[in-house]
Amino acid sequence: MGNQTGVWLDSRIAQVITLNGEQVTTQEILSGREDFHPKGGAGSKTPWGPQDSLDEQKYMEREKHQLQNYFQNIIECVKEADNLYIFGPAEAKIGLEKAIESYKHSPFKSLTVETSDQMTLNQKIAKVKAFFSQTEKH
Repeated sequence: MGNQTGVWLDSRIAQVITLNGEQVTTQEILSGREDFHPKGGAGSKTPWGPQDSLDEQKYMEREKHQLQNYFQNIIECVKEADNLYIFGPAEAKIGLEKAIESYKHSPFKSLTVETSDQMTLNQKIAKVKAFFSQTEKH
């Protein structure tokens, strides 16, 4: 059976649910990601004149680094797991999967990624238990 871990995440928060026999432990990891809402440059006094543009590349690069740190924190938290189940509503789960796959030697025996909706902590725990009980049957 081994150590089974489920991770529900979006771009703001991850909830790590670890099943070890009948014992269930949960942990929250905050992304620390800032919400960037850059305002566009300055206009010219002349009608239809040139405008200063805002360089969004700087904001995009900063957000990319924040998400990479977020994924590294999650991986550090779940590295003891034998089986990993990742689920959540946003694209962050795909980013985490890619971050895990970028390792040369993945520490996980199995890795499953699935889309799910927002849910309460108890619903997340039930979903992780149901997933791993279903995989044990096969």
